[in-house]
Order: sequence, then structure tokens, then C-alpha cells
Amino acid sequence: MQELAGKVAVITGGGSGFGLAMGHKFAAEGMAVVLADIDEEALDEAAAGIAGDVMTHRTDVTKFEEMEALAAAAMERYDRVNIVCNNAGVAGFGGMLEMSISDWQWVIDVDLMGVVNGVKAFLPHLVDHGDGHIVNTASVAGMLTQPGMSAYNAAKFGVIALSESLFYELELLESTVGVSVLAPAWVQTRIFEADRYRPGAESPEGKVAELVRPLMVKLAERGRLTADDIAEKVVEGVKANQFYILPHRGVLSIVKHRHEDIEELRNPSVDQGL
Repeated sequence: MQELAGKVAVITGGGSGFGLAMGHKFAAEGMAVVLADIDEEALDEAAAGIAGDVMTHRTDVTKFEEMEALAAAAMERYDRVNIVCNNAGVAGFGGMLEMSISDWQWVIDVDLMGVVNGVKAFLPHLVDHGDGHIVNTASVAGMLTQPGMSAYNAAKFGVIALSESLFYELELLESTVGVSVLAPAWVQTRIFEADRYRPGAESPEGKVAELVRPLMVKLAERGRLTADDIAEKVVEGVKANQFYILPHRGVLSIVKHRHEDIEELRNPSVDQGL
């Protein structure tokens, strides 16, 4: 999809972070932008800062009926949607001994089922119209694992698996709808503040959480790329119909090491920096 001007992009998690940066970049390409987020105040601020045609819609991505409502609202206003960015996400820290089932459910519901709901809500429209592009936000945590992030890792591995399967299925259907999976490393965004949306229980506490959370925050703070850089890679990836969007190419050597562990039947040996 090399020409974006005059088309429509829907972005979940659009109130901040990668989603907001994508909104700015797509708008700069001449697209109408639909920002969806659970935080209405963030949506209002985001829309006010984007030059162009912007629509906002409060959406809880964990609820399929709300994703269907988002699709219907976007279609009602613009008649069609061309790009769907399933980007909303949360981070969950804690060891298996520390995280409750409700902790797990929350991370999986947002980070994995939110993508499933987005694909299910928008894919029929894209396929019927014969074109379009889906961008699913995963993470290098979908290619590498870290202690204290089992739920997040599982969700992000799931997003990559889902996206690869969808790619093959669209090929079988001879569809021109494109698929990309975004897998950045750590970037400083508001994902560490997502606990404010956690239903019920507070963040897990324990030795693993105490060790891992400060390290991950530090890695994000040290990140050289910004949310704007990531969004620029997304725009380039959509235009090039590129499946794997990997902004932090330096991590590929670590991914290769993990794959070598598997090939050689070695125990996991990637250095976690703890």
C-alpha cells in the first residue's frame, strides 16, 4: 500500500505511546485517523494534537463487542477502513509464584485477545474490499523470553504466531490484504503506567518482580529509539508490505542465539542481565 493519502487508519492504544505516534505519522501522510483507547482523557488530548481528520472512540479491546462498535463507527463516518493497527498493550511483571490467575487473564486479554478481537472485527471488511493492511503490535518479547514476564512473553509470542498464521491464510485466499507484525525492543512509553487499568488486584509483589521491574524500566529509559521512530518504521513497513517490522535490529543476534539453543537442544542460555 504505497499510497496512503485519502485512506483511513484505525489505531488501538491511540491515546499515547506507539499508537499516538502512529496517528501523527499516518495523518502526516494525508490519512484520516481513528484513535481508539480505554482512556477518554488521553484520547481527547491526542486528537487535539494531531493536524488533520481525526476521530476518537473509547474502546476496551478486551471486549469483542466494543471492537465491533469501533469498526461500525469508523465505517459509518468514513465508509471504509484501510489500515488497522492492533496496538493496545499492557506490561505485567511478576514470577509464576507471584502472579495470580487474574493477573494472567488481564495481560492475555489485552495483549493477545485484544489483537484477536481487532482482527476479527475488521478483517471481513478488508477482505471484502480486496485490499488493506493489518499491523499487529508484538514485541521482541515475542521472540525472546525474560524472567518475571511470563504472561507478557506468552501474549507476545501469541501475537507473532497469530500474525504469521493470518499471513499464510490470506495467501491461501489469494487476498491482497497485507499483514505486518511490529516487534520493537524497549522504548520509553506509558506502558509501565498501565497498572492503573488493572482490574481488581494490585501489581504482583515478590522477589522476581523486585528484580525484574527496575531492570526493564532502566532498559526502556536507555532506549535510543523513540515512539516516533517506531511509528516511522510502521509507515515504511506498510508501504513496503513488510511482514516483520523490527526497529531494533541489534537484538537479532540474541534471537539467533536462542534459535541455536533450540537447534542444539541446549537449555536456554540467553543472558538476562540480572
